[in-house]
Amino acid sequence: MMVPAQNLAILVLLSCTLHGECAQNAETAHNTLKEKKFKHPCDGLVCDAGTQCIVNADRSAACECVKECKPETDDRRKVCSNYNVTFDSLCHLHQMACWCRQSAEGCIDEEYEHSHVDYFGTCRDIPKCSSEEMSDFPRRMREWLFNIMKDLAKKKALNANYEKLERQAEQNHGRQWVNAVIWKYCDLDKEPTNRVTLQEWGTCLGLEVDEIQDKCQSMHNGRDF
Repeated sequence: MMVPAQNLAILVLLSCTLHGECAQNAETAHNTLKEKKFKHPCDGLVCDAGTQCIVNADRSAACECVKECKPETDDRRKVCSNYNVTFDSLCHLHQMACWCRQSAEGCIDEEYEHSHVDYFGTCRDIPKCSSEEMSDFPRRMREWLFNIMKDLAKKKALNANYEKLERQAEQNHGRQWVNAVIWKYCDLDKEPTNRVTLQEWGTCLGLEVDEIQDKCQSMHNGRDF
């Protein structure tokens, strides 16, 4: 049986198209398999600051402390840590924290495992307080606590019992410092309790023991005092 030339051309064209698609699909499958086979072990692994992904001999991935940070000469890149120690860059600070977390050789002080950025730039020199400044510290702390309590009361940011303390302090100036000390102590002394007693806190800030009443339990339980 003779097939018309026009129909034969259509069959040939269709055959080529089908074969082309098959070849293309085969190539795509091959590339996908190749991609899966050679996928980098670090893909999908997220490492914390100060660490980097490394590939072990068995092609497993793990996070280890950054081996080397880029040298920085620009002072604007330097960072001051919460320990008032200057690091050349964020990388160097996080690297040190990582070393200290792992008790690695590069750690120069084990407490640096808790290092974080205080501010950018070289650390400022913080001179030692004079004896006069140390003696005046309790007064300044008491005044600061009272001013904070007063501001929070104006913003309606204190609970009912703490507001009552603030009103008492406003009406009786002799209670300003005492009530401010009680307020902040009770606000901080939650769980775990009794690490520092209210009397110790008050004595530290220059108050007489008989000026202080322990009202925290009532405040925490929402009872009047």
